[in-house]
Amino acid sequence: MSFARSHVVVLLVITVPILIGIFYGSRVAADVAVASQAIPIPITTDPRHPVEVYIAPLFVRTLPAVLEAISTTSVPEDRVQMVPPASYGLGGQLVITRALPVMVTDAGTTTTFRTWAETVGDLLTEQKVELGDRDRVVPSLETQLGLEQAIIITRVSVVEVKKTETIVITSKTINDPETPRGQQQIVQKGEKGSRVLIYQVTRENSQETGRKLLKTDVTKEPVAEIVSVGTKVQVLGSGRATWYDPPWSGLTAAHNTLPKGTMVDVVNIANGKRVTVKINDRGIQSDAVIDLSPEAFRELATLGTGVISVRLEIAG
Repeated sequence: MSFARSHVVVLLVITVPILIGIFYGSRVAADVAVASQAIPIPITTDPRHPVEVYIAPLFVRTLPAVLEAISTTSVPEDRVQMVPPASYGLGGQLVITRALPVMVTDAGTTTTFRTWAETVGDLLTEQKVELGDRDRVVPSLETQLGLEQAIIITRVSVVEVKKTETIVITSKTINDPETPRGQQQIVQKGEKGSRVLIYQVTRENSQETGRKLLKTDVTKEPVAEIVSVGTKVQVLGSGRATWYDPPWSGLTAAHNTLPKGTMVDVVNIANGKRVTVKINDRGIQSDAVIDLSPEAFRELATLGTGVISVRLEIAG
């Protein structure tokens, strides 16, 4: 190696460390100067916003890295301050002032907000929660927010609801003295009608809590059904009635000429009592026009009476 080249190498070995020391020394000195001029972080005493103070480690130059290093987290609403700033990497004091958590239940759905608002109304405005004229808020909008605060919003709506109903057919009967008793005939066919009911419906959180009928509009009048009912009595005859003891029970009778199955009204002429019997037997040997079962005879007179005067009519 030549004498000149050896002098250059020696010069570099000596001067480079000196230059590096001067550069970093001036940077550290500047950082220390800035840190010495920092204003102390003010700490609130509001119990709604608790304060956490940490000592930040050296050589960590971003706030997320500082939070990770001290094993804590923050939410966007928290106020996080550090002196000197984390970018200097000099450590220092880290202060986190927590936002107030508030639970808001809106129409049954609960959300937790973190806020610095002072009142219930301020929070709802901050979160852009719009209220209707009938909506209810508990506690009131003027209420100061406190610890473990819960707010309940009940959404109230009043609407008109229409409901269509069918008007049922009514039936009307008229007596027809020219038609045998019991016979019926439809003289006017009925038709259903319809109407619209208008209700005022109150709902809270989409659930109906009240209903009031405001108006009824009949859109189609119903037509009543008219039935003609015969009242003319068909007398089959009159005479004496007796009773006998058949091997069956019920309101039955024997008659020598009427078809079996015929329903006959038997009227006691003496007292006006009547009974409807079914003809299901023959074989009357006396001059009686009808022979009644014991159950049927008791409807008209006592069995001890034995024989009574009756009138026979077609049952209606």
